Amino acid sequence: MKFLIANMLFLLAFNAFASEKWAINRHHSEIVFKVPYMSLSEVSGRFQMFRGSMDYDRNRDEFNNVSIDIDVSSIFTGNKMRDEHLRENDFFAVGTYPTITFKSKSIVENKGELKVIGDMTIHGVTKEVVFTGKKTPLERDTWGYENIFVGLQTDLQREDFGLVWNKTLEASGYLVGKTVKVNVTFQIQPLARMTPFSKHKIPDTKTIRLREQYARGEISLEKYKELSGEKTAYEVIVDTEDKPVKEVELLKENDKPKAIIAEAQSHKENYQQFNKNGPLYYLSSIALGVLALFGTVSSFVFVGRKFSNVGLKYTLQGVIVVIFSLAFYIVVFDDFMALTTSLFQ
Repeated sequence: MKFLIANMLFLLAFNAFASEKWAINRHHSEIVFKVPYMSLSEVSGRFQMFRGSMDYDRNRDEFNNVSIDIDVSSIFTGNKMRDEHLRENDFFAVGTYPTITFKSKSIVENKGELKVIGDMTIHGVTKEVVFTGKKTPLERDTWGYENIFVGLQTDLQREDFGLVWNKTLEASGYLVGKTVKVNVTFQIQPLARMTPFSKHKIPDTKTIRLREQYARGEISLEKYKELSGEKTAYEVIVDTEDKPVKEVELLKENDKPKAIIAEAQSHKENYQQFNKNGPLYYLSSIALGVLALFGTVSSFVFVGRKFSNVGLKYTLQGVIVVIFSLAFYIVVFDDFMALTTSLFQ
């Protein structure tokens, strides 16, 4: 008896180790549906937000324990008013039933055909649903991430899930069909090694492709260097460390070295040279002076009317006069850099 229990525990531990958690990568997956409209047309839509996980056995190439959650509020049919109606109580009643769920009970693959049976819950009603389709073999993408794609389809009777809203037509038909065609395509990857969407922004060049092939182990380092013509970082350093560095030559003016001057003085000279070569400097100075004078007078009058306390009023007016005098000094004497340097010193 002990031997039997030990074997069972060993098998359970082995199966747990053999299976690993995989998940749906939503960036290259979709859940779409089509519903007949007035018998001749169809309304197409999709759910934009969903997630799913499952167990994958590499040895058997099998999926189990598939679990999918769909955010019903993410429904999109291309018409805002229709989408809002679908979210309301006439249809999905998102406030009460925010998600659609699916949990698999069995998954069978026979000669490339896939059959997935599970319980789907919509609008608070759970029914058994059968999906049929195909899945691709395990394959690595450009960046070396593992992928399996699954394509499945099924037909749902929406009234079985309590979605009974409709309108009759003159010819004894219905405005909205009762059968909903559902098609899903899932990109399934290891949960801890899913392709980041940012990878798709990387430019496609010959060198980048060779780097990816080298990273996947498809080509050797020597072959990569031969095809790309690139050197490793170590080789670049070795090639450059023995080369002499050219001396930096002094800027010369009239074949004479230019004297080094203080930073504050250089700023001041450059400022004067740039701003005082034309009438634009004087016009801008006059405009600034007028604005400053107008602001000072307005502030002076405002303070005089706003505050009744004589001491506070005169103090504020004095501060305004000091600020204006300082601004006038800076503009007229053009010594702003020297002033700020002396203040910080």
